[in-house]
Amino acid sequence: MAEYPQVGHDLLEGRRIVIGVSGGIAAYKTCGLVSALKKRGAEVRVVMTENATRFVTPLTFSVLTGAAVEYDMWAERAEDALTHISLQEFAEALLVCPATANIMGKVANGIADDLLTAGIMAASCPVGFAPAMNCEMWHKPAVQDNVAKLRERGCWIVGPCYGALASGAVGEGRLVGSQQLIACLERMLLEQQPPGIDLRGRKVLITGGPTREYMDPVRFLSNASSGKMGHALAEQAAAAGAEVTLISGASQQIAEALGFAGEFETVEVASAAEMLAAVQDNIAGVDVFIAAAAVVDYTFAEIAEQKIKKTAERLTVELGRTRDTVKWVAASPQRPQMVVGFAAESQDVVSNAAAKLADKKLDLIVANSIVEPGSGFGADTNRVSILGPDDFRADLPLMSKWAVAGAVLDEVARRLP
Repeated sequence: MAEYPQVGHDLLEGRRIVIGVSGGIAAYKTCGLVSALKKRGAEVRVVMTENATRFVTPLTFSVLTGAAVEYDMWAERAEDALTHISLQEFAEALLVCPATANIMGKVANGIADDLLTAGIMAASCPVGFAPAMNCEMWHKPAVQDNVAKLRERGCWIVGPCYGALASGAVGEGRLVGSQQLIACLERMLLEQQPPGIDLRGRKVLITGGPTREYMDPVRFLSNASSGKMGHALAEQAAAAGAEVTLISGASQQIAEALGFAGEFETVEVASAAEMLAAVQDNIAGVDVFIAAAAVVDYTFAEIAEQKIKKTAERLTVELGRTRDTVKWVAASPQRPQMVVGFAAESQDVVSNAAAKLADKKLDLIVANSIVEPGSGFGADTNRVSILGPDDFRADLPLMSKWAVAGAVLDEVARRLP
C-alpha cells in the first residue's frame, strides 16, 4: 500500500504558547502540562506571578521549557526576555493554569499590576483560564461574576472539575487534567487559525460511544469506549459549518463532563439495534456518514425480564450477531457521498482495517490500535492511520482525539464533490 503525505499534522507542533502560572497549590500540575506541550512540539514560554514562585520555582519551568521564565515586572531585561508587550508578539495562545480567583478578578476588572496580568491585557491572541480553587470560593457570586465577564469578553474557561481538593474538601474546584487543558489550547489555536475545513451546506451523521447489550435488567455486554472520538468529530464538523447529528451510546452528561458542547443534535441510544434504528431514521439527505461508535458485535439471544440469580457454578448463554450499521449504510439506496468507518484493532491494525474497508465498501477507514499506550478506548489521545480504497494511506502521529477529528474531516472534505 502506497505511503501518501500525512493528511493531518499535530496542531501543536511549532506553535508558540504562553502558559501563565498564578499562585495556587495546583501550580505543580502545570509542570506536567508544559512537559506534554513540549513533547507535542510546541514552543512554550512560562510567565509566573510572584505568588506562583512560592509553589514552584521558576528554575523548574525553565528546565522544562528550555527558556527563561519571567515573573518580575521590574527585572533587568535580556534581549530575548518577554515583556508584557513582546509577549503579545510571541504568543499564539495564552492559558493561565492554574487560574486563581485573584487573577481572574484582576483581569475581569482591568487591573494589570504584574507581568502576567499586564501581558494578558496586551494580548492579541486567544486567552484562556483554567480555574482551580476551594469549592466554596469557586461558587461565590463575586467569582462567578468575574468568570462570566471573562466569558463575555471571549476568554476561554476550562474547568474546574469535581473532585478531592488540597484542603481535604470534595467539590467543584479541582484543576482539570492535562488532556482537557491541551484540548482547550488546540481549540484556541484553531480559533486563531482555522484549519480550512469547509462543510457548509453539508449534512453529517456520526455514531459514537459504546453500545450495551443487556442480558437482564442489570447485566450487559459492552466495551470501554468513552465516546470522546465521536463527540470530537461532531464538534469539529459543526465548527466547519455542517448540520450535524450525533448518535451516541455515551450520555450527554458524560459528553459535557468531557468538555464537548458543540452546536449539534445528539440522539442517545443503548443497544446496537437502537443505534441502527436511529441511523435509519436520520440517514435521509446525509452527505457524510462517520461510524466512530464501538458497536458490540454480539447480543444475547434471550434477555431475562428479571435479574438472573446466582445459583449454578457456570452459566451458559447464547449470543447472536448484531447488525453491522456502517455496512448497512454503505449498501443503502440512501448511501451518502462519503461513508467512513473506524477499525479498533489489537493486532495487524492496518491489514485488518484494509480488509474491512474493502468488505464494507467504505470510502475511508480510520485504523487505530486499542493496545498501544495513549491510543484507543478511553484515552484522550489517539494514533491512527487513514486508509482509502485508492491505496491512500496517511499515518498520523499521536495526537488528541480533537486533532484526529480535524485530520479525518480534512480528508473527508477534500474528497467530497
